[in-house]
Amino acid sequence: PIEEITFNESIKMNIDPTVSALNGGEDYELLFTFDKKYMEKIIENENITVIGEIKSKDKGVKLKSKGNNLYNMKAQGWVSF
Repeated sequence: PIEEITFNESIKMNIDPTVSALNGGEDYELLFTFDKKYMEKIIENENITVIGEIKSKDKGVKLKSKGNNLYNMKAQGWVSF
């Protein structure tokens, strides 16, 4: 999910909103992993958004769009240390 203000400001600055959401700062969310057998219970909770799944390392890090397209991911965010 991308906050409306993030989406709108990204468009104003001619930046892809997905790039802003993935690489921006000061936007904290709690992330966790779970066994796929719990998927039905997890998606019933309106306060939880499933954002991905863990695959084998040889698959690399990919972004799957809403249109089911796969994109290679490249770190572009802030490095604090």
